Amino acid sequence: MNGRFITEELVRDLIATGDICGNRPGKGGWVFEKQYDGVQFKLICDIGADLEPRIVTGVSEIVDRDEALGSDRWNESTVHQVELRTALSRDAHEVAPERMLELESLTPIDVKGHRVITDDAWDYVECVDCGMRTRSKADLSSTACN
Repeated sequence: MNGRFITEELVRDLIATGDICGNRPGKGGWVFEKQYDGVQFKLICDIGADLEPRIVTGVSEIVDRDEALGSDRWNESTVHQVELRTALSRDAHEVAPERMLELESLTPIDVKGHRVITDDAWDYVECVDCGMRTRSKADLSSTACN
């Protein structure tokens, strides 16, 4: 999946070496966090009856753009993809138009069944498959890609 950055290798490292927060066995799960070269990762897990983590989702966010852009781990396109996914996830109802104008991601990322891109001259994302234009992750979720 394009735009998803939590790989199996990263999951293993987050569980083995990440900071644990929200560890409440039997009461809601574990969150493993760690920063890699300017990008913060969170792995959200549920807890099984055997008290082993079951992955629910993973989240990535740029916390130091200069460090991320200067690292060997991330390229500029990847940083842009993380920024776009973060913006869409932070406010699923609608990203502010002025925030969208700050973003550029010309490599499609998968969001709710759509492969979306944006240009720094646009105040929306566009699905490269069906042409849908929106600033809303909720719209992407509720509209099938044709």
